[in-house]
Amino acid sequence: VAVGLLIVRPIADRLLARLQTPGDPANGSVLSLIMILALLGGAATQALGVHAVFGAFIMGIAIGDSRRLREHTRQMLHEFVTSVFTPVFFGSMALRLDFAKAFDLRLVVIVITVACAAKIVGCAVGARVTGVAWRESAAIGFGMNSRGAMEILLAMLAMEAGIINEKLFVALVIMAVFTSMLSGPALVRLLRPK
Repeated sequence: VAVGLLIVRPIADRLLARLQTPGDPANGSVLSLIMILALLGGAATQALGVHAVFGAFIMGIAIGDSRRLREHTRQMLHEFVTSVFTPVFFGSMALRLDFAKAFDLRLVVIVITVACAAKIVGCAVGARVTGVAWRESAAIGFGMNSRGAMEILLAMLAMEAGIINEKLFVALVIMAVFTSMLSGPALVRLLRPK
């Protein structure tokens, strides 16, 4: 972490300044630099015995807040990750596990209930204590309730480490998908003008 934030960050900032030309908003060399640094960060943490995702995450932090990184480049990178890496990740995860065999309805209901109650009630009550109206407090709770790829990734790492079993992993994946799908309609309904 220290190497990524204290050494790589200033070097990457200088490289970004050299690679970006004023008249070229879609510079492929900038995207290549970002991808190479992410892969090198992943390889470094993997060599240290920590999962590769952690190293790529640290490189993302080191590069992501650079003032020299243009918004257009950020958008292109986001589209690339969303369109290429995310489907590959979920596809590889789905090939490793038989979801139908590991599905346990009772466990799925318990995980969804605990996850939703903790986030929605906790955030809504916290917002209400600070003086936010109940309707907006509930919207904050539902907004914070959605979970996504990071929770699924952490669940996959926990399963690979033997901390959780396949049934709990499937329940956590279904919970992440369910809470993400629940938040949008709930927010639309709660934030609709009276």
